[in-house]
Amino acid sequence: MKKMRSSKLLKSFNIAITGLFSAIKSERNMKIHIIAALLVLIMSFFFKLTQSEFLFLSLAVALVFITEMFNTAIEKLGDAVTKEENAYIKTAKDISAGAVLVATAFAVLVGIVVFNKSAQSEMNVVIDVVRNSPLYLIILSVIITAISVVIIKKLTKGGTHLKGGFPSGHSAVAFCLATGITVITTNVYASIFSFLIAAMVAESRLETKIHSFLEVVFGALLGVTVALLLFRIMEVII
Repeated sequence: MKKMRSSKLLKSFNIAITGLFSAIKSERNMKIHIIAALLVLIMSFFFKLTQSEFLFLSLAVALVFITEMFNTAIEKLGDAVTKEENAYIKTAKDISAGAVLVATAFAVLVGIVVFNKSAQSEMNVVIDVVRNSPLYLIILSVIITAISVVIIKKLTKGGTHLKGGFPSGHSAVAFCLATGITVITTNVYASIFSFLIAAMVAESRLETKIHSFLEVVFGALLGVTVALLLFRIMEVII
């Protein structure tokens, strides 16, 4: 008797798991929910959440999955009954889709409430680090400049990521560094020396004929602009 009960229980679990994977496989929204759930789970490890906050977050995620699965079941059932337009089936589908919308809105609200407090404290830590270590801003501006160069090269379809094309990446990074050093230092000679080195880098790109004059100038302007904008934004935030 116990063996029959355990067999039925195992069969029930298999059916439930099959249903879950069928929903994931057939519905694009379920894949999106899974990605969002994984991101939330990863974020929860980096924020200091209490047990209650983590529980509310988990319940919100589970609620979205449950309503989406019911929505999928109703849609499949309606399609099985008839492929023709039916007012009752349409209403049932609309209501189930509305349930998913409500659950998703609730999950977003829970996420904002739960992460907001921790995010503010983490942001304060970041601001303190930036305030006390302007070197971080220079590194960040160089990274943003390099990414911008790669994106522009991709859009203009010129050269490779590291050589040639519009604009000059070496000039952009060199002038970005020179601008960052000028902003954080009070030493005029250090500033002049930094821009002289940046100019020499730009000149070398022209002499080797890897870049044109326009590509070098645009790269230099891009580096200066990114650095100034980033320092200005952080100055306003801080």
